[in-house]
Amino acid sequence: MMLLLFSSLLIIIVTFILLGTWRNISNMKKNTKFEEAKVFYNFLILGYKDDYFVWPFVIWVKKFLTTSFVVLIGISTNRDVILFYLQWISIIHLIHVFLQIIYKPYEFDSLNNLELLNLGLRTFKSLFLQMTFSDWNPFITWILFAIVYRCHY
Repeated sequence: MMLLLFSSLLIIIVTFILLGTWRNISNMKKNTKFEEAKVFYNFLILGYKDDYFVWPFVIWVKKFLTTSFVVLIGISTNRDVILFYLQWISIIHLIHVFLQIIYKPYEFDSLNNLELLNLGLRTFKSLFLQMTFSDWNPFITWILFAIVYRCHY
């Protein structure tokens, strides 16, 4: 119980730090000091197009939600509840795949392709885990993976 409380507190603290950073970068961009912001926050926004400086926060939200569902899977004993959380993880990854395909936030195409490959593999992994917890046909998972992969190429 203490570990859950500590991790929740840590997540809240990191969230406030990231929201403050996001607000600071947004204000600097409005005040035409974006070049200053790029120098100061280069560890966060380096490699992204100027219009997509918020993309690290999108990635953080995805990681936060996925980690939350993984923790909930870890404390669940009901098979149906585990399957429900795995489905939400797949939905989160699919949404992020489509956002990546639509926006292509990185400056270089190679980084966009690498991120898309990473997201495709994560989506496939979560769909594969769903197969192990249900009587789902493996053919459906391969079709979904092929659709996600073909959307980009």
